[in-house]
Amino acid sequence: MATGNIVAGGVLIGGGNSILAQGFQNGFNNIDFNQVAMGATMGGITSCLGGHIGKGLQGPLSKVFSSVGSPMLREGLTYGTNGALTGFMMGTGMAVAGGEDIGDALQIGGKSAFLGFGAGLGYGMYSGYKYAQANNLNPINGKSNNNVEFSDRSVTTFQNHAFANNRHDDINLNSSEITSKTQLLIKNNSNYLHNGDNTFTVEINGAPKIIRVHVQNGTIQSFNLMPNNGVNIRPSSPIINLPSQNW
Repeated sequence: MATGNIVAGGVLIGGGNSILAQGFQNGFNNIDFNQVAMGATMGGITSCLGGHIGKGLQGPLSKVFSSVGSPMLREGLTYGTNGALTGFMMGTGMAVAGGEDIGDALQIGGKSAFLGFGAGLGYGMYSGYKYAQANNLNPINGKSNNNVEFSDRSVTTFQNHAFANNRHDDINLNSSEITSKTQLLIKNNSNYLHNGDNTFTVEINGAPKIIRVHVQNGTIQSFNLMPNNGVNIRPSSPIINLPSQNW
């Protein structure tokens, strides 16, 4: 979410809260628009600071929840926890800055955390759903919607041959991660596959690679990942150019 949108949202919420608070207390015919402007300004400042704090938390939290299979749940927990932590810090900090004692400030921070978790959970689950749609995954369990299957032998052979001479150290992932992500990439692009030999060209973490896939009767019998040095391409097989991948 862009910083400008976050600040604009904070301005609207801050100004709106001021109008509602004054309206219920003094009547909606007695709104002090100087207070509304102050509330909007503080809302914008708070949202801007909160946005930067949240941005710093997003990376570590993504790693914490990376093992959750469901895209919707994974993103919901990530953004929800981020919102809760950011809300607590900002709510408590602004209350203390406004002259509240520490007990009241912590209560305000707790309420802000609750609201932040709810907002983050909703936004995260929506983001997870959109991610699943874009990658042809089931949004609930994270499994590919493609029906292509890998033979047991194909996975074993890949692990035995793909990592010879440390040729994928430039991806900066361990062999297990590369294996699972290569399988997922093939599954997500299985609509390009046909019986026989298939070749994908793709840049992974900045490193040019080739993925060879041999299909027989709808089952992947072998696949391999190799450097794209111009030698490993077989002109006889279809060549599918995939977008760059960040793993």
